[in-house]
Amino acid sequence: MGKESFLIYKSFYKPISKLSDKQLGRLFRAIFKYQLGEIITVEEDIEIAFEFFKNQFEIDENKYHGIVERNRSNGSKGGAPKRAKNDNSDDIGTTQINPNNPVGFSEPKKADNDNDNVNDNNNSLSSAHTRENLGDISSETFDMDLDKTWAIFHQKHSIWI
Repeated sequence: MGKESFLIYKSFYKPISKLSDKQLGRLFRAIFKYQLGEIITVEEDIEIAFEFFKNQFEIDENKYHGIVERNRSNGSKGGAPKRAKNDNSDDIGTTQINPNNPVGFSEPKKADNDNDNVNDNNNSLSSAHTRENLGDISSETFDMDLDKTWAIFHQKHSIWI
């Protein structure tokens, strides 16, 4: 049984983007005829583009046959052993076959709650932003009305920047 499909790579769009619709139609038909096993001849104006596709098809075909041969070889080695079927089992997992002696850990693992968070805060102010240069902010009375508060804010803010 042969392959029923073939790949056209997106990277081939740029080289064929300059072809006219008529040329693309002839190229597309030639690609399908080639894939169906027909012996074809293509016109000179699409020959280079067709050869790119043909070369990639041959590379893909060789790769496919290599994979088929590898799988055939692996299959002839016997593959994985078949599972034993119990008459009264309903496809239970391997840990439930013998509940008195289960496969796995005898007791559950404890969660690893070790936190490795390191808080490395370096909150030093430069000499221009020390508390002495800003004045005594904590002694200000903040029960003023909004206009006075904004005036103080702008005055202090201009020193910070």
